Amino acid sequence: MRKTLIAVTVFLLVSVLSLAVSAEELVFFDSFEDNTIGEKPAGWELTHDLAAQVVDAASGRVSDGNLAVVLNNTPDLYGEIVQEIPEVVEGKMMVDFYQPSAIRDNINIEVHSASGRLIGVFVTGSGNVRPRPAGQQTENLVNLPNDRWHTLVLTWNAEGFNVYYLDAVGNQIVILENAEFDPAGVEGGAASKILLNVSRREDLKQAYFDNVRVYDLAK
Repeated sequence: MRKTLIAVTVFLLVSVLSLAVSAEELVFFDSFEDNTIGEKPAGWELTHDLAAQVVDAASGRVSDGNLAVVLNNTPDLYGEIVQEIPEVVEGKMMVDFYQPSAIRDNINIEVHSASGRLIGVFVTGSGNVRPRPAGQQTENLVNLPNDRWHTLVLTWNAEGFNVYYLDAVGNQIVILENAEFDPAGVEGGAASKILLNVSRREDLKQAYFDNVRVYDLAK
């Protein structure tokens, strides 16, 4: 009887874990490992020819693996990359970012629908995180210091979105929850595009990104 009970318990645990895994499908991933150093990141749309370049671990600015991407601004243009993704109604985006203190500036991490921005997170040059609930920038909610890699996590469903970061041991820490979508993106339906950028300035400013992941949580 005891063996039967143990077997049933193990079966139930495996079933629950299987359901948890199946409920999170990776629909987009780019760690830039299949790219060429010094070239544009393949498959991304750039605002200008030098907006993004692939860098290797010798730069000291790779989250893991061998390659990452650096965004470069101009006086007139953001250093910006955009990626189309499968439509995701209930999803999660994770991205690693690094702001070098010597040439830091503001960055934006965004999720868009067909009509515009649904989710926006503004990070100041000094690492202060300001999400944009209903399209309006908040005050500083947390500081993620320069010269370190950080992982930002965005989740969303039909009702709105949440913003988190991962601490040093991988725990998910709340920045903002139950936020309203930006009105600009509501009419466009499901999330279908992601965007990363560094602000335009007279002087060169840079930001580094790696391990861009998008999951469909409704699969």
